[in-house]
Amino acid sequence: MSKQFPKDLFFVEGISHFCFNNNFTQVALSKKNNIIEIYQINNIKDFSSYKLLYTLSIHSQYISGLDWHLKTNKILSCSYDKTSFVSSYDKNKKNYISENVIISTKLGFLTCSWNDRGDKFVLGGSNRQLIIGYFNKENNWWTGKNIKCHKSSVTCAKISHNNLFVISGSIDMKVYISSCYIKDIDEQFITNDMKNLIKNFGIVIYEFDMNSWVNCVNFNENDIGYAASQNSSFVVLNFKNDKNYVVKLKHSPFTKIIPKSFNEIYAVDYNRNIYLYECLDNKWNIKKIINLENDNDKDNNEKDNNNNKDNENDDDNEIDNKNNDSENENNNNEKKKENFAVKEKEKIKTHSSFISSINIKANEIITTDLAGFVKFWNI
Repeated sequence: MSKQFPKDLFFVEGISHFCFNNNFTQVALSKKNNIIEIYQINNIKDFSSYKLLYTLSIHSQYISGLDWHLKTNKILSCSYDKTSFVSSYDKNKKNYISENVIISTKLGFLTCSWNDRGDKFVLGGSNRQLIIGYFNKENNWWTGKNIKCHKSSVTCAKISHNNLFVISGSIDMKVYISSCYIKDIDEQFITNDMKNLIKNFGIVIYEFDMNSWVNCVNFNENDIGYAASQNSSFVVLNFKNDKNYVVKLKHSPFTKIIPKSFNEIYAVDYNRNIYLYECLDNKWNIKKIINLENDNDKDNNEKDNNNNKDNENDDDNEIDNKNNDSENENNNNEKKKENFAVKEKEKIKTHSSFISSINIKANEIITTDLAGFVKFWNI
């Protein structure tokens, strides 16, 4: 690890996907290639202590999605090579066994995600695929059912917490909320208050036009949908009450949304900022920007700026009194450079390239980027 990097960052090859197991003792990652690497974690903030345990060479092309289910410990992956795998640890063989998801498709996948229970997942792909995957006990393999709603590539998709709906976004500029109810899997979990929500598989429940490429979608704990698009729009979809609320962002578009509570979300934008948005009185506003300078640094920098201005004035008077002495001028310039360098070191640095993943661990956000940095943010 290079000593030039701040101590709360470590460096590996560029990271496209990065996800932890349930207790953050292991991590699965992909380094912008077709390989999944699984590491044992001794000290989460010290990459030199990470030990490579397993290498899964199951895909032939770039891995486009990776999700580690926290309860079943199964790893879901998908790729541009038109394949998807469910990988599980086999205690007898002391290695991961990967099972191919039996799906026929003409183009590669772009995104994948488990449901809460770990018995269903969603795949989105370049051939308008919106596929709900599940384990077929009769045939003893993982397979999937297609929902036909989008007219172009599906860029993002998530299954609701009640496991009855899937929200999906596409470059066709549409967000759909569709039924993903599969009787053989879901029937045993249906409660009385859920019965009126059941619709036949594939039925579109709600549709919204974002007027731009859809970047990310998600559900909050109350199964209210969120979606964000390339035109810096963010929409809240309360599809059960047929209501929506649109927010025009004053910054670059969201690329990822993670709900914190029923009225708060964490979001990442293209400028690599991490926001905490809050809804009060039906209005969404920024509550906190996680990776700006902290308050102490701001105060110190403001003091430095004021001191610099005073110094500049004093310096000007001194130079005038000494008939623009060139030696003093050079000294003052050197001091300004030193002050600038100090202030730059005091700033909390954000990522240098696109943020590829975001994970939350207790009071920290863990992010990675395509340049290979992993960073920890206090929240």
